[in-house]
Order: sequence, then structure tokens, then C-alpha cells
Amino acid sequence: MGSAMGRPIDPNADPDLRVLLVGQGGLWEGLRKVIKPGVSVTIGRSRGCDVSLRRSPGFVDCDDATSVFHSEMFRKVSRVHCELELQVDGALRVRDLSRNGLLVAGVRVLDTYLIPADEDNIVLQLGDETVGVIEMIRKRA
Repeated sequence: MGSAMGRPIDPNADPDLRVLLVGQGGLWEGLRKVIKPGVSVTIGRSRGCDVSLRRSPGFVDCDDATSVFHSEMFRKVSRVHCELELQVDGALRVRDLSRNGLLVAGVRVLDTYLIPADEDNIVLQLGDETVGVIEMIRKRA
């Protein structure tokens, strides 16, 4: 039995269930990350996050990364902005850890938001739309 982030992965979890994070527009453009059941991932601008704005293709490939790094747009994403966990039952738990706000499917998250297992293709917006958005797509391996 493996572990993720120090927690054991439930042996009853559907091994084929996945959530694909896809960056769209702005600094998130080109991002692709797979989340497996029982695994928590952090998203933010810190390099210590599992999904880091500093390592996203939209930031890395921009013409002047230094000026973007010091921009208001970059600072709209908190160092550790949110945490996502694909639960073994297929629900997706989203926890806001930011000062700058988090929207899930256009709804502001005040603490924790649970996306039911039957909802697909949810848009996650950190800060505002100038940074781009992350689409969460449910997949089977």
C-alpha cells in the first residue's frame, strides 16, 4: 500500500479514477497535472507547492519572467493558494488557503468546498481571470 503526503491510500479506491488539471490562459496556460484518489495537492505560486505557478509553462515561457514575477498579477495567487484532494469515493475536496480568493465553478469558496463525484469539468479560479484558470476534468485511466 502506497502513501501520499504521509497518508495511506485507501485500498478500496478506484485505481482508474483521476482528475486532470488543465491550465487555460494567462500564467496557467499549458499546465497539466494528474491527481489520483487519496492524494492531496497544493496549488500556489511557491515552488514548494505540488502545482506551482513558478513552474507552469505560461510563466516559464513568458518573454519577461522577471517583470511578471514582480507584477500584481503574479501576487494575486497566494504562496499556497489552495489544496485539492480527490477522495476515494470520487468527490473532490477544495480548500481555500488564500488571502486573494478562490472560485470553484464561479462560486466563492470561503473555507472548504466539496465537489460531488458526478460533477465533471469544473473551473477553478485563483485570484482573478488575469492569471488564467484551471479546469478540473474527471478521467478514467
